[in-house]
Amino acid sequence: MSQEEFIDIFYPFDSLAFPSVCSPTMQELLREWEAMPPIPTTDWRPLEAAWKFALGEPQEGLNTSLQSLPPHREITEIPHRTLHPDTPYWYTSTVPLPAPCVLEIGADDGAQLYLDGIRIPMQGDTFLVAGEPRTVEMVVRVLNKAVYGGLEWVRVTEWESFERYTQAVTRRSRLSALVRKLRLLKEPTTAQISLVCTAIHNENETTLQAAWQSMAHLPLTLVSPLLLNTTSRSTTVLWETDVPCKGAVEWGRYAIDNVVESEGESTLHIVELEGLLPDTSYVYRVRSGSVVSPVYTFQALPEQGSFAFTYWSDAHCNEGTNANNATFRQTVNALRQVPSSFTVGGGDMVEDGNHLMPWLHFFESLAPLACRVPIWLMGGNHEYDRCFEDLHSVYLERYMKICPAPHYFAWSASNARFVALDPNLYFPTGIPEGSEEYEWFMQELESEEWREAEWHFVFIHQPPYSQGWLDYEGDIPIRDLLEPLIEKYRIDFVVSGHTHDYERLTKQYGNQTTHFLVLGGAGGGIEDGAMSPQPVMDRVLRRYHFGYFRVEESSVIFEAIATDMRVLDTLVVTKE
Repeated sequence: MSQEEFIDIFYPFDSLAFPSVCSPTMQELLREWEAMPPIPTTDWRPLEAAWKFALGEPQEGLNTSLQSLPPHREITEIPHRTLHPDTPYWYTSTVPLPAPCVLEIGADDGAQLYLDGIRIPMQGDTFLVAGEPRTVEMVVRVLNKAVYGGLEWVRVTEWESFERYTQAVTRRSRLSALVRKLRLLKEPTTAQISLVCTAIHNENETTLQAAWQSMAHLPLTLVSPLLLNTTSRSTTVLWETDVPCKGAVEWGRYAIDNVVESEGESTLHIVELEGLLPDTSYVYRVRSGSVVSPVYTFQALPEQGSFAFTYWSDAHCNEGTNANNATFRQTVNALRQVPSSFTVGGGDMVEDGNHLMPWLHFFESLAPLACRVPIWLMGGNHEYDRCFEDLHSVYLERYMKICPAPHYFAWSASNARFVALDPNLYFPTGIPEGSEEYEWFMQELESEEWREAEWHFVFIHQPPYSQGWLDYEGDIPIRDLLEPLIEKYRIDFVVSGHTHDYERLTKQYGNQTTHFLVLGGAGGGIEDGAMSPQPVMDRVLRRYHFGYFRVEESSVIFEAIATDMRVLDTLVVTKE
């Protein structure tokens, strides 16, 4: 994605906030802005078709040819959903298409498209079809990575209608960015206001570009500073601005007396701070061009002694104003009230991983915590929504790129070792033997850091055991992966999300006691239907919550804490 496209998407034209007092010329500009006509809508219409359905085989994998299309198919109607987790579903039809046109497919969880035997790649959220109007043999392959899944709808519009809409949204979003930039100026000049007014009334690209150039030196912060990849000796500060600029971190132990600059001018700023002392507090601020952030504090991880950390999952931040976003902000406020050395986001941070706006809402909500407490973010299945061409989660990889591998990683704090895994890189869901992630995991379990640790934690989004989601008993491939390893490698805790509730189960594996925790209540809708009869968990609670771990030399005290700070459940684990 180009920087211009990035800027265009960021600024929603329907959520502007203006100062209560502004100059007469600025007031006039705001009146002109509010008087702009609405964006023309795209002429989406349902694709009328008679569909046939066939169940595929999981071993088909992520990508396959039409040779895998089952020969026996039955007539069905959409929307269509069925219970075959981690399985491809095939839908076929003969349909007339206008062309050039744009197709949009609603599928749970993702879709691949073939027209007359040719694979059509997804571009953004849609499929672009060139050529002349014609009748085609359409095949939609739906990849179901969750529990129930299927084909919900197929919509079509002419290319000209889609192009007019996208161009109008782009222009309106860029105008919104300009108005926001004016707010950064305490006293915007008449010339600057005039340029924006001219751009509002004139659809010529030249006038819009002139207005943009007049304020290009004012970087807006899109993603506030994040403390990533933190150890007892170093941390990495990442933040993002809307325009390229020189970035720097100014920092020190007691006062700001060091400066580390990012390389060149960029929009994504990554600065590593080295030479930290374990369990020691520091102050810092980031500089984006001439714009300086507030001063924040953070603490390096401990190498010995007791410490605490938090874990939360399934924020499900979405576009615009959304109940999930509001609930997640409450979770973040609660997380800030407990002292912790770091916090872990256990996946499904956003509802739709291929859209930028949910990520920006997520980071906006997380900012009060993530600028002060080191954070580790893991991939969940929703980080891969609409990424079913190659299962590369563009934004997860963008913001976690500083990790040795953005999808799976390990770190230590005091006498504990932590491993974060991502089974969503594969279809079907899992970590197949022989894959790079599997080999990395086996090496980590044999590592000196793992062997010397007293406490061992495995973090993975999909739980091996779960009861609170009807027809879901946990992910069997993950259970099959972990259970043979638990006793040999002394895995004490397996912490997950995915199911939107709190669950706890303790199991014995020879001489090893292992505790399975599901902490899926950070923001997405809480489970409210019937539960699965198996497995029978020791505790299931349907409340918004997060997990709080206090790690001592010979004990771990765990609390499930609701967003109103009430303790929902407590588990004390002690080793002799």
